[in-house]
Amino acid sequence: MDKIINTVKENGYLILILLVAAFLRLYRLDFQSLWVDEIFTLNMSDPSVPSAQFFFEMELREGFPYLYFYLLKGFYFFLGYSEWTARFFSALAGIASVYAIYLLGKELFYKNIGLIAATLFCVNEYNIFISQDARPYGFYLFAIILSFWALVRFIKFQNLKTALYYGLLTGFALNTNFFTFVNILSQVIIILFFIATQAKEERIKIFKFSIVSGILALLLFAPNYKMLLKLLNFKSFWVPAPDRTSVTDLITNFLGNFEFTKFIFLILFIYYIFQVFNHDTSSDMKKVREDKLQLSFVVLFGWTFVFFVFVVVKSYMDISLMLARYFVSATAAITMILAIAIGLIRNTLARKFVLTAVVLLSLINLFVVKEYYSKISKSQFREISQEIVQKNIDNDIIVSSWGWLFNYYLKESTGRNTIESPLDFYVKNMQSGKVGNNSFWYVDANERNYLLPLELENYLNDHFILKETIEKYDTWAKHYVSKDGESPFLDMNLFQEAHFDGSGAMIFVSNSTYTYPKMKMDKGEYSIVMRGVSLPAQPINNENAHFKILINGAVVGEGYLGNKEDNLGLTVNYTSEANQMIVLKIEYDNDVNINGADRNAIITSVQVNKKP
Repeated sequence: MDKIINTVKENGYLILILLVAAFLRLYRLDFQSLWVDEIFTLNMSDPSVPSAQFFFEMELREGFPYLYFYLLKGFYFFLGYSEWTARFFSALAGIASVYAIYLLGKELFYKNIGLIAATLFCVNEYNIFISQDARPYGFYLFAIILSFWALVRFIKFQNLKTALYYGLLTGFALNTNFFTFVNILSQVIIILFFIATQAKEERIKIFKFSIVSGILALLLFAPNYKMLLKLLNFKSFWVPAPDRTSVTDLITNFLGNFEFTKFIFLILFIYYIFQVFNHDTSSDMKKVREDKLQLSFVVLFGWTFVFFVFVVVKSYMDISLMLARYFVSATAAITMILAIAIGLIRNTLARKFVLTAVVLLSLINLFVVKEYYSKISKSQFREISQEIVQKNIDNDIIVSSWGWLFNYYLKESTGRNTIESPLDFYVKNMQSGKVGNNSFWYVDANERNYLLPLELENYLNDHFILKETIEKYDTWAKHYVSKDGESPFLDMNLFQEAHFDGSGAMIFVSNSTYTYPKMKMDKGEYSIVMRGVSLPAQPINNENAHFKILINGAVVGEGYLGNKEDNLGLTVNYTSEANQMIVLKIEYDNDVNINGADRNAIITSVQVNKKP
């Protein structure tokens, strides 16, 4: 007990900093809706998704290594699958980053520098933002800080133990973000500097242990090499081209973009550079690693300069990468420079005043200027989905260019997938008869505004009534009610678990059941007509493809499809005894493969016709 009390006393300031950091990162954690990239995270890490689908979706949609998503899946096991849990993981990574930068400052200089760095990081607006964002950037930042901490230890103490630690933590960082390779480029240049400035015996030792670290790191990264190859062939299209203010905008974004703090930080940066070059040190480069100030300059300058130069040059020459979150690792290096500058202020009162002023200004910027915890700043996918569900009493279909993303909020409530289609494509499909003129909602977000050519606008006006428009922050929805009455044709792409050919027809290649989501059926008599063709053209064992039609789990009819293109299909009669919501299923039940001849079927349309 005494040992615990003494530990608390010795680390009281650090514990206080971590508690404040925890509060700032956990407070109103679920206030904002998930935005586009966060929904990607939740869909990617869904624990119910089979492994094969997970890998397929990762290679199709994501640009990160697998580790973050696997850890999230494990996290859900304990806390449940939710947006709060996903963000809580990021918050923990953010709190851990505050502790990690303390360790880095302590290793570069001494404990007080570590405490100052942790204090600055604790109240840094951008670090708080990524700590409340269900994306891998906070996790990546934590790993990078640990990697540079291990690098500093390796530079100071070259032995097998520090080499293994460095390789292990760098391998960990490689599994959090492919941008880690740019950080490693910085680290390689830093190591080469120390190799070049040491005596021959020391050079050999550093080189030998560096190889050990590198091999270990690459071995830990190996499961992700296919993802990396895919990413190297990828061409960005959503990142704006850089301009003359891009770099300065990024830096000010990291520093809170508040004029008072920017001015103080500029003065501190100049003061740090002045101290480095005015420092009374030995001209012997062999002793750089023994001088705290010189060592910090080599590490931090190498960290930021190489990273910025590489990413900026690539942005101008090839693919634009000028987004703040891609530069997030540099925030730790910048924070460390500012912390050292404050720590170098000789007058104790002045040093405490500067640190206090920075903290207070950062908090004022956070709570008052930016209104971070009370002002909506993320696309309101959640809120607009909730309102649509509330108002969609007829369970009309929902269409969106972000259909896959809106499913996260809408599928469970509506019982059907959101159709993924731009509005103009969907209207064109109605014009051509590929999609029925059924009432529908169109919802969009993330700066995708309403825009239709006049011809399509006129088509909507002729066939639909715009019943309602909903607008939320960076999201909007429109409810179109059909003037023509509901089309008898079901939208084929709404069938769940279905497979399709290139024309949009459903294909059945094995015994299977395709399910249409809940739909409204009024009291009355109906004919259900399913058109398609049995394959091959010559029946196998004198038998074509056989189907059952089920409503709410009960078989209401069955029969065989013809094997001619112009066959009449399969018609089933059904009487609805009351107004109800139904689930319609199509079951193929006689698949067979004999001597290479495989029985299957193509379904081109399904109609639910109400009889007069």
